[in-house]
Amino acid sequence: MPKYLMSWELPVPESILGTMRLCSTVYPDAVRYNLKDEIKDFYQKFYRINLSDQDVDNLLQDKSKVVLNKPSSS
Repeated sequence: MPKYLMSWELPVPESILGTMRLCSTVYPDAVRYNLKDEIKDFYQKFYRINLSDQDVDNLLQDKSKVVLNKPSSS
C-alpha cells in the first residue's frame, strides 16, 4: 500500500486514498476520477503540500523518499 506521510491502510486521513487506489485497480472501468489528480488535491487541501506528477508517480510506485522523525545516525 502506498504511503507519503502515513501508510494509506491505517485509520488516518490518507486511508481514503487507499480505498480510491483499490477501487481504481480492481474496477478501472467503473472509476470516474483521475487518481493522480485526487492524490494531488488531497495533499494540497489537507496538508498544504504541492506534489508534482513525478512525486505522485514515485508515491504510487512506493519510491517516496519522505521520512518523518528519522532518528539521527550518530
